[in-house]
Amino acid sequence: MNSYNAHLFYNGGYGLYKILEENSLVLDIVEADSEPEYVAVGGFVNAHTHVGDSFIDLPPKLDVASLVGPGGYKHRMLNSVDEKTMIKGIKESIKTMKREKVRAFFDFREGGIKGLEIINKIKIEGIEKVILS
Repeated sequence: MNSYNAHLFYNGGYGLYKILEENSLVLDIVEADSEPEYVAVGGFVNAHTHVGDSFIDLPPKLDVASLVGPGGYKHRMLNSVDEKTMIKGIKESIKTMKREKVRAFFDFREGGIKGLEIINKIKIEGIEKVILS
């Protein structure tokens, strides 16, 4: 039997665990208190999303500053969208991630408190969300 100390996304959270394995089969996962040697994830994680942008249809080619810079296309769209349209886009993005077997996503919220309130209105099941900024 092999034992691996790892930072692990497990049971809806992150922690330090010991993974017990034999013949490529995980036998047990237990809490550990020693330094991790590995990072283990129990499925795909989309570590950088902006699901609040999901409603935006991309325009013809623009340079980066015109697309996402201050006052750019993305910010104009975010400032003019209604909540219902934004929520629909967020739900579609989450549905796609779940279909592709993504287990968790880290989302960079835009729109300050309002952006946070919007994503918190959505019932999200079957995928973990971690909200940043």
